[in-house]
Amino acid sequence: MKRFLKLLTVSALLLIMCVFEPMVSLIANAAGKYEPTGFQFSGKVFLIGDSTVANYSERYSRELGDRYGWGMKLADYFSNVTVENLAIGGTSSRTFLQQNNYTVLENKLGKGDYLFIQFGHNDELLFDSNRCTYPLLHRLADGEDKFGTYTYQSFLKAYSATGGKNAEGKYVYEYFLSVYIKLAKDRGAVPVLVTPVACLGEDGNAAVEGHKAYQQAMQKLGRDSNVPVIDMTAKTAEVYNNLYNSDRKTEVEQFHCYTDASKTKIDNQHLSSAGADMIASLIAQETVNLGLSIGNNRKDAANTSDATNTNTANTNTANTSNTTTTTNTANTVQSSYEPANFKFSGKIYVVGDSTAAAFSDSECRNYDRYGWGMKLAAQYNGVTVTNLACGGASSRNFINTANYATLKNSLGAGDYLFIQFGHCDLVAGRDTVTGLAQNSLDKEGKNANGQYSFEYYMTNYYINLAKDKGAVPVLVTPITYLKADGTLSYKSLESYQKAMIELGKANNIPVIDMTAKSVSLCQSSGSAAANLYAFADTAKTTHDAENLSSTGAEKIAALIAQETKNLGLTLGTKAR
Repeated sequence: MKRFLKLLTVSALLLIMCVFEPMVSLIANAAGKYEPTGFQFSGKVFLIGDSTVANYSERYSRELGDRYGWGMKLADYFSNVTVENLAIGGTSSRTFLQQNNYTVLENKLGKGDYLFIQFGHNDELLFDSNRCTYPLLHRLADGEDKFGTYTYQSFLKAYSATGGKNAEGKYVYEYFLSVYIKLAKDRGAVPVLVTPVACLGEDGNAAVEGHKAYQQAMQKLGRDSNVPVIDMTAKTAEVYNNLYNSDRKTEVEQFHCYTDASKTKIDNQHLSSAGADMIASLIAQETVNLGLSIGNNRKDAANTSDATNTNTANTNTANTSNTTTTTNTANTVQSSYEPANFKFSGKIYVVGDSTAAAFSDSECRNYDRYGWGMKLAAQYNGVTVTNLACGGASSRNFINTANYATLKNSLGAGDYLFIQFGHCDLVAGRDTVTGLAQNSLDKEGKNANGQYSFEYYMTNYYINLAKDKGAVPVLVTPITYLKADGTLSYKSLESYQKAMIELGKANNIPVIDMTAKSVSLCQSSGSAAANLYAFADTAKTTHDAENLSSTGAEKIAALIAQETKNLGLTLGTKAR
């Protein structure tokens, strides 16, 4: 009863304010900003939402199977920003008003702050009369917008007296969002609507239809009220479905936690550490794309302000560190391997053979076969990895693949390109040879004896490509083989290892010697070294001498990430 009275009180006050209080003017400047004139970012961000946003204790995350909310990761993507995560699991846009955290928000939210708002998962539980809400668009089967223009003020005026109920006695989703928007705008803060993250269907693809009405309602309310909207429904669905359609369901599942500590079933809604990290990264990037002042504080992001931007956030003490000193070491430490004024884009590209490549779900399941490129993104905060490595690829025949064409079209300034070849450069028909005199080669990198030069292909098709694009090439020497008897076989790889090291010196590019490191890893693992490698058969009786298991790929990826720190690369500042 007390909660109901509180809600009515809030509603009555909102009605009075809507009728008698002049509207706060938030004028978009020439750069399309959503911030009031003279806005100065305070450095504070508040989050409200449900369990996909909320904080979890370390013990709760561990016992519930790696459960995280994206709000736990957001601060990692900004410099000089504090995040207060007030999201609560199980709440809808309607029931959050009845929680103590809403009172905390009312007491703390102030001028220059941001308020990120994500509700929808629990609003759409129409069987739960205590939590559900109905967006206006929900009543239209085709989702078509037939209601014209409406703003948060119009919702407050229409439904404040009824506590958010329409004439049919149903609670209106947009009304409760409007309560939070008005609170933010009245305090001189900037509200940001975040559509609900996509859930997984039983077959691993993104189940977004349930969110569709809430996604569209949020988008329309944002447009009509001049409030920025980050469409995480669409963005997460795109990530999941692209992987799913590439037969990489295993990677999709890595973004979601388990339903219990036994880790036997994937939770189709809640996020793992990797999933929360991925979503926080996307949200941080969207603040830049939307031209918000907080985007100037995104780690490793180029400053997006220009002559048409009248926002004075760059004079704010919370932002001046971007031009002097900053807690983000990526902006103050310039590696000798990186071009002048290098700004890390957050993107890594991987090229190589099967030891780095991404495998289908069936190969992962039947052979426990993984490439280290599949595990690399999990070693960093705020980094996306495009794994273009191909099984069976040598430095010579990879240039004829569609993945190489993708590399040429996609690689850009601020990216990293990890290059690992060697295993298949030993194979007849795609082989290359190290140590050939470069002045003896024709335009195909071949000498008079018909031998193709490893150094020629590495230099002309990978190293020079990266440098011309403003990216940083990183050479990764090939990992060792492991014979069935447990002995290591790396002698045949030593010439490629040595050639890569020499190329690194000659071109001033970093080299990660995974030949040596994988030998040490196997030796230190003793009899358990075999577990670092995949199986050669579906019966899982014989280990593969070359390709990695999930455990092996993860350990190699971790060693690579550590080396990016040791080498002083900007990327290394993102390593976990």
